[in-house]
Amino acid sequence: MNFFDKFKKKKPKFAPCITPIIFVIDKSNSVPQEQFELTAASIIQTCKSFSFAEIEVAIFEFSSFANCVTKQLVAPYKATTSRFVIDSEANFNELFNTLNNALSDKQLFIKAGVYKTPIICFITNGITNISYSESLDCLKKNPLFDSANKIAITIGNTYNSKTINDIVGDCGKAIHLNSVNEFKPKLNEAFASEGIKIIPQVCPSQSFSISQDENGYYIPKQASYQASVPISPVPTASTR
Repeated sequence: MNFFDKFKKKKPKFAPCITPIIFVIDKSNSVPQEQFELTAASIIQTCKSFSFAEIEVAIFEFSSFANCVTKQLVAPYKATTSRFVIDSEANFNELFNTLNNALSDKQLFIKAGVYKTPIICFITNGITNISYSESLDCLKKNPLFDSANKIAITIGNTYNSKTINDIVGDCGKAIHLNSVNEFKPKLNEAFASEGIKIIPQVCPSQSFSISQDENGYYIPKQASYQASVPISPVPTASTR
C-alpha cells in the first residue's frame, strides 16, 4: 500500500437480503409413497430453479415425529429429502413443537445476514387423530411463524380442511390439487405470487426421474439443460 491508498474511499459491501423458504412435507401413512417421492423430487427441482443469491431453504419432514432434513437454512442447490419409510399417522403436535423450537433457538438462522419475511410451505393432507391445538397456539405466538407467509398444499380427494385452515390462518394460502402432476407448476406459481424469482428453463416440460444416493436420499437425475438467463446479481444499495 502506498501513501495515497489509505485516502481512497472504500466502497461499502452489502450482503444479499435473503428470503428463507421452509418446506414442511407430510410423509405419514396417509400419503402414498409415489406421491411423496414425486413431491420431494419436484421440490428439489424447484429449489434448483431459484435465484440462489436471494434464497435459502430448509426442509422439514414429519410423520409420527418431525425433523429438519437440511439441519439449517442452506443454499437451494443443497436441498435434499430423506427416503420414504412407512410410518404411523401424522403427529402435528410433534411437528408444531419442532418448528417452534427451530424458529426460537436460531437453529435455522445460524449465519449472520439480512432476512426477509419467511415463507413456510406445508405439503400435507392434514389428516390426524392427534390433538394439536395447544402446540399450534404456542407456535402462532412465535414472531417468525406469525409474520411468515404461509402456504398449504393438499393433493388428492382425501384431506382435512380444518387442519389446513388452522395452519395457514386467515392470511395464508390453501391450495388444493387433484393430482400430484399439478404440484410443480402450482408450487412455482405460488412462489411467483410471493415475488420469488424462478429461473426459466430451456425445456420446462422435460420430465425427470427419481433415484437414491448412497445414503438413501431421494434426488432427481441431473437435468441435461441449463438456465436460459443469468442468475440475478446480488442487490446493491442503489437497486433496493
